[in-house]
Amino acid sequence: MPFRATDSKAVSAPDTDVIIDWVSTFLTSTQLEGSKGNPDAPYNGARIVAMMSASAYDIVSANPSEGRDLYNITSGLFLEKPLNFSAEAAINKASHYIFSDQFGAQDTLFDEQYDLSKAEISDGGVSDAVIIASEEFGEKVAKEMLTAREDDGTDNNTPFPWPTEGDTFSWRPHPYNGNGNVGGPNRGDIKPFILPDIKDLHSYSAINNQDNLLITGKDGEIDLRLNYRPTDGDGTRYTREYETARVYGVENETPLTQVAWDADQRAIGEWYSQDEEDSWQPWGLPNYMAMAIAVSEGNTLEQNAQLFATLHSAMADGVTSAWHSKFKGVIPRPAQVVNDFAFNDNANDAQSNSDDHQVVYDPLWRTGLDNIIQGQISPPFPDYVSGHSGMYGAWSSVMEAYFGDDYDFSAGSQTLEGHMRDFDGYEDPITGAQRSSFKEVAMECAASRLYWGSHTPSATGASFITGQNIGNYAISNEIFGKPLTNAGFDGIPNWAPFATEYTANPILPLVEIGDPILGPSPFFS
Repeated sequence: MPFRATDSKAVSAPDTDVIIDWVSTFLTSTQLEGSKGNPDAPYNGARIVAMMSASAYDIVSANPSEGRDLYNITSGLFLEKPLNFSAEAAINKASHYIFSDQFGAQDTLFDEQYDLSKAEISDGGVSDAVIIASEEFGEKVAKEMLTAREDDGTDNNTPFPWPTEGDTFSWRPHPYNGNGNVGGPNRGDIKPFILPDIKDLHSYSAINNQDNLLITGKDGEIDLRLNYRPTDGDGTRYTREYETARVYGVENETPLTQVAWDADQRAIGEWYSQDEEDSWQPWGLPNYMAMAIAVSEGNTLEQNAQLFATLHSAMADGVTSAWHSKFKGVIPRPAQVVNDFAFNDNANDAQSNSDDHQVVYDPLWRTGLDNIIQGQISPPFPDYVSGHSGMYGAWSSVMEAYFGDDYDFSAGSQTLEGHMRDFDGYEDPITGAQRSSFKEVAMECAASRLYWGSHTPSATGASFITGQNIGNYAISNEIFGKPLTNAGFDGIPNWAPFATEYTANPILPLVEIGDPILGPSPFFS
């Protein structure tokens, strides 16, 4: 079980800096608010922390004369930076200003963190006059960021136009009567952080890249396209996608559903979940890993500002891209197909395979999510594609650029305490190429959403692919400059979107129709 937050507590850890302290505090704020029954959606936290870290970049890392262009502030404001300047004080003020404005429910914690960091800066020998001048600059940077994001689409509450009644195969909120919560139907149209505009970002989404999601190579083929509705082809893809999700995503064996997962696959599902209301939420674990690596590498403040600006901005756009596909395709989650009798019956009737090739209805089928949030067996948004996978895909491309493709590390997880995972890379199942530890993390996260019962294989695999390419766009276009932490990095030569050389492929099971694992459990016979 994860650590349960009970108190607000400001952060001051050895060998950290004001950026890592503030990101850590924001993770805590999300957890604290969730413990009160107000969990944060993944797209909210990703957006807010991107605003903070991009502001920190403008304060300390941006330097046009060295090839690191200003991200958001004007050149006029850049020239207002005081001669006697404390970047720590400016970032402390900007972080407090942005987080308090965007997540005011945790004002007390943010005030505590601001006071602690300010006292440490003062104790470090920075004069009051320098702190005051630096804070004034930091507040101006924060205000420019808030102005830039004021009308970015976050507050768009336009009701979602549900598919017509004639479309019997579309996602509905759980319970599947139209009265459940709908998670962010307009969040696929948020102003991007990395791409120039929303049309450019949509051009990277899975729903608009179906040709790039039938992937072939010397070692085989993987199909991650949205072609698994019951009326697509002969219905075989529909059956295989949802039957795979049924046997790999079930928490415990039932009379109708056998367990296909092994112990490690089950651990992967829980390790990456971050679905608990009082957890960090999905964007927390990749931040935790990135911060641990930054501390172990002894990053400077300037390096961390650039790293986290790139990381958070790419992750935020990865989530937005996923939400665009989710509410364009409106594809049902596995729970809806397996667990709802009327829906299952209608979907099976719509496909042309024989009765032996249909998705099994199982009223006792439950996922790991139901065990931690009673009554919720799937998140409140559609299947295709996974938000987790898109976020981690973007994360992996950025981390690889900043720390190299030969970097091994280990990490623990908040949602499976005591279980450490070691990452040293993996062999791509399609190309045979050796992929980095960072791609391994993202690939495992993609697989975890199948093992947790949240997604079909294609929904989570497709987002892993698109997320990587959003991260690659940020690196190739040097949105925040060349990585300061990786002096030998020479960019992404001849990169083009979805280029095979720079896009790792997922390892995901897909059962064959007729496989005995799809039959009733022998233990209940």
